[in-house]
Amino acid sequence: LPFKIGSVYYCNRQESPLAREVSAERVSLEQLANISDILIVCASLNDSTKHIVDATFLKNMKESAFLINTSRGGLVDQNALVEALKMNKIRGAGLDVMTPEPLPLSNALASCPNVVLFPHMGSATTQTREDMASLTVDNVLAALKGKAMPAPIS
Repeated sequence: LPFKIGSVYYCNRQESPLAREVSAERVSLEQLANISDILIVCASLNDSTKHIVDATFLKNMKESAFLINTSRGGLVDQNALVEALKMNKIRGAGLDVMTPEPLPLSNALASCPNVVLFPHMGSATTQTREDMASLTVDNVLAALKGKAMPAPIS
């Protein structure tokens, strides 16, 4: 594993074949909070995942741990995160996504010295944006021709 990572853990509803490729161990959500030094949130936002990182989850994290969210702002209870950051319950956070976006400077997260906020730019590479535009064009052209779209949103 790169960066001298000793272990990789993940939490998902089912086993991941990709996880086996890096010898990742599947654990419960509570275990994930307890054992992670750096916890990266990668999930879709739906009714079952909204605020999946809440006050209880943050309380279960190590005081030396970092939380990184690059998925959806609604996955993290931001009020609970602000409290955890201000009380030093976790070491810090890095957020590429927040609720709302853009986050107003008056928001309590903006005043936390142990958080890094990015303006939702995780996919902002030239190649990614070109690929996204190309895929959109391919979808539109296929739909106009009555063909199956290569990447439909369901």
